[in-house]
Amino acid sequence: MTSARVDGWKLESDKLSCYVYDAQKKKSKQGADFVVIKHNGSVNGKDVAFCFHDKLFECLLASKGHRSVLFVDLGQYIGIADVIDIDGIEFRDGRPYEEPKEAEPITGGPIADSDAPF
Repeated sequence: MTSARVDGWKLESDKLSCYVYDAQKKKSKQGADFVVIKHNGSVNGKDVAFCFHDKLFECLLASKGHRSVLFVDLGQYIGIADVIDIDGIEFRDGRPYEEPKEAEPITGGPIADSDAPF
C-alpha cells in the first residue's frame, strides 16, 4: 500500500520540516539501537533519516503520521540530531517542552538566621 504524497517538505540549513510516513526502531550490525524515519522529501537523493540518540527514540517513533521539524546533520546519511516540533508541539531533549512556571513569591517577611533548621 502506497501512502498519498504529502506536501510541505522544506530543508533550511540544518532544519528539516517534513511529514513522517514511517518510523521504525532497528539494530545496527554492531548491535546498537537506532531509529529510521521515512519522510516526504529528498535529501541527497534519499527520503530517510537516522537517529542514534536514544533520548529521541520515543518521540521519533511517535512522529509517524505527523508533521515534524527536526535538526539534522547532513553527510553520507541524514542524521537526526534533535526533534524541534511534532504537529505544533514543541520538543526539547526528546520531550514535550513546557514553559517554566514562575516561582511563587515568598511571603512572611525576610528570612533571618534564626529561621535556619541547623
